[in-house]
Amino acid sequence: LTVFWFVGVMNAVNLIDGLDGLAGGVSLISISTLMALAIMDDKVLAALMSACLAGALVGFLFFNFNPARIFMGDTGSLFLGFVLAAFSISTSSKGSTAIAIAVPLLVLALPILDTLLAIGRRVRARRPIFSADQEHIHHRLLRAGFTHRGAVLVLYAVALSFAGFALLSRAVSQPMTALLLLGAALVLFVLLRLLSSWQRQPRGLHDPFGVDGLKA
Repeated sequence: LTVFWFVGVMNAVNLIDGLDGLAGGVSLISISTLMALAIMDDKVLAALMSACLAGALVGFLFFNFNPARIFMGDTGSLFLGFVLAAFSISTSSKGSTAIAIAVPLLVLALPILDTLLAIGRRVRARRPIFSADQEHIHHRLLRAGFTHRGAVLVLYAVALSFAGFALLSRAVSQPMTALLLLGAALVLFVLLRLLSSWQRQPRGLHDPFGVDGLKA
């Protein structure tokens, strides 16, 4: 299960690296959440290492956000996935089994969701699961009319919402944790419904963020 978790998270971060600043920003949100969880559990080493990576990502995003001047490539995204997989395990040991499992899933919910959707549609289409396509979440946002930067900001907001659920689930009682997980499931359901509707919309719709940017 640990090997499967590492391979899955590494590939999830790699797959979401489809727009300038997307993988770096989502990873920054995730690693910052894991740093907060490590501080809550008095895990000094994990908190310091998370802070180091978060600082590196902040500096990287100055040059990687649209229009990007540098790119992380597969090596960078796979490295980020490896670190996130390791730190999510090390910061999820306290609490009940349900919380220990739910917290890392919430922290990395966006890349995991994108990967599961990619595998599902490729299996349904009887195509190799490692084949490339233009149906990832960020591609659908672009087809819905969002600009490059607008799509990235929307996905940042989604990642932040799941990170908030993860932090709150560690801080509240178990009955409240169940309500938080229910809320996260509701957010996930709404996101899937929106993705389904955006897939059917034509290009050229107005970007609600009003941010200029190139479409991928």
